[in-house]
Amino acid sequence: TWSKGADVASATALTLGDDGNYFDITGTTTVTSIATKGVGTVVNLHFDASLILTHHATDLILPGAANITTAAGDEAEFVEYATGDWRCTNYTFAAGRTPRPTATSSAIGEWRALQAAAGVAAVLPTGGTWAYFMLIVNNASGALNSPIVSVGVAAGGTSILAANGSARYDGFCWRVA
Repeated sequence: TWSKGADVASATALTLGDDGNYFDITGTTTVTSIATKGVGTVVNLHFDASLILTHHATDLILPGAANITTAAGDEAEFVEYATGDWRCTNYTFAAGRTPRPTATSSAIGEWRALQAAAGVAAVLPTGGTWAYFMLIVNNASGALNSPIVSVGVAAGGTSILAANGSARYDGFCWRVA
């Protein structure tokens, strides 16, 4: 059960109140850690503005081991798994955004979300060989275009769908070699 706490101003070391477990985070200060609330505590953070959540291997574990730039309306669920150490167990982007992977080589079997806005080509992460599945969505209506999907296997760094001003691309890829 979620209980709304008082709004919390963003801070490098974020201190959440004791009045709930669902907090609006205001401000744009980069967050690098969250103060302890007790091992096993689960909180949900609703971001009112754009800020950076900085990944740390123990203090603030984020999906994909990468920093996240929030947007107004994004939400993150965290669990304190050790004293002062938090793990993001769920991240929901506002307005249907998906995480954008960094273009670095990665291990075989790694899965990544992949998105390209209207007018931007869909490009696989660099390194290795990637299998992919992409939906082609009409930017104006939100309906699926025809053809509705693109699937295949290609080398890292390959542009798999050309820039299209009337369509955006949403999907995923995983490294196979």
